[in-house]
Amino acid sequence: HLYNSERSASLESFEKALAALRHAVEIAPSDGRLWTGLARVCTVNYSMELLPEAQIPIEEAIAYAEKGVRLSTVDQRAWCMLSYAHTIAGNLQSGREAVLTALAQNPDSLFFRDVVGYLLTLQGDWERGPAIARDAVRINPFVREAVFCALWVDAFRQETFDDAYAWALRFMNPTNFWSPLMAAVSLACLGEQKKAEHAVGHLLQLRPDFSENGHRLIRHYVKFEDLACRIEDALKLAGMDLSRIPENQKIT
Repeated sequence: HLYNSERSASLESFEKALAALRHAVEIAPSDGRLWTGLARVCTVNYSMELLPEAQIPIEEAIAYAEKGVRLSTVDQRAWCMLSYAHTIAGNLQSGREAVLTALAQNPDSLFFRDVVGYLLTLQGDWERGPAIARDAVRINPFVREAVFCALWVDAFRQETFDDAYAWALRFMNPTNFWSPLMAAVSLACLGEQKKAEHAVGHLLQLRPDFSENGHRLIRHYVKFEDLACRIEDALKLAGMDLSRIPENQKIT
């Protein structure tokens, strides 16, 4: 169910994966892979707010990830998952330590270079993160699409908006609101107003609640306030103003 949810990217498959993993850790509590998988879906659910009724505190997802690491200490996936959960929680130093542990276990691993580059970039390692991400794209024709988000945010940070738009186009997840969001932001900065507004329309189709919750959803992943504000400013150019959110709904 977990692998199927990653392939299909549908809400139904995600819900099945979450239920299956919760059941599985009760049956086989000593299997680290299951705790790592449960940590993954719980962290995704927290950060993307897919199933609010099933959401748990991010600290609980970190505890699942830590259990996965304890039970599978040489599993790169487990260390990457622990890094991901810490990063979403804003514990950037702990996240960096975990992902560098994963990298040190197998520095030449083709399979996890995209994840390592993605996580280091989210954590603000603007030198190593994007470099590893680009290397992953260069040598692996089947990279995880999240790597394009890392390269997009780095290009946007550097105000190379043509590159940002090119990376946004390569993130082709039809159910993930980040796809039209990245396109809208890039197009707005390029002065392509109508195309940017069209991308915002697509964004609202995927997340009708984005006008109310976008401020928080962006910051689940973008942990640097100046960068998050620049994204919001570009969305405003594209026709979506998130600045009118009541102060009690904002996070800092």
